[in-house]
Amino acid sequence: LFFDTEHLKKQQKDLWDKLSEMQLENGSFPWFKGMNGSTFNTLKVAEILCQMQEMGIPLSSENQKVLKKSVDYLDKELTKSYNYIIRWNKENKNEFYISRLDLDILYVKTITGMTNSKAENYFLQQTEKYWTKLDLPDQAIAAIILNKIGKKTTAKTMPSLPGAISTLAPMGRMRVTRP
Repeated sequence: LFFDTEHLKKQQKDLWDKLSEMQLENGSFPWFKGMNGSTFNTLKVAEILCQMQEMGIPLSSENQKVLKKSVDYLDKELTKSYNYIIRWNKENKNEFYISRLDLDILYVKTITGMTNSKAENYFLQQTEKYWTKLDLPDQAIAAIILNKIGKKTTAKTMPSLPGAISTLAPMGRMRVTRP
């Protein structure tokens, strides 16, 4: 049963069908059937699909449609975030404003290549200009994003993850969270 390829293929198809059924018309995924869509859930589904593609696992045409609808939804959420910043911070719109959610949406959009919106360009500029204000895990995501869009020089100047580990005798090994 565990190694029966036909059984595994059927289970995989059933899971993909359930996933497709859960996706709402606007492209988002709710926590449970009947609920409103969740940006977080949609982001996680899109990230998993992107990571599958990055690992060389081909997506079926149905899964590609699910991913496209998800990315379209996430782009609208990114635009809402951008509009909020522009509306409420007119005099300071060039200051650092990027949330982890915005950064994760940028990650999905750059991995899929489904890019090029005004909001996205704003957040890409923010990421390139203010990456030093991000904590270490966010800097890692920023490096991937900047590398994907061809900003290899900036991505290479970011500190390495192993280089951010310190060893202090009384405390042992620990991660340095700020450069």
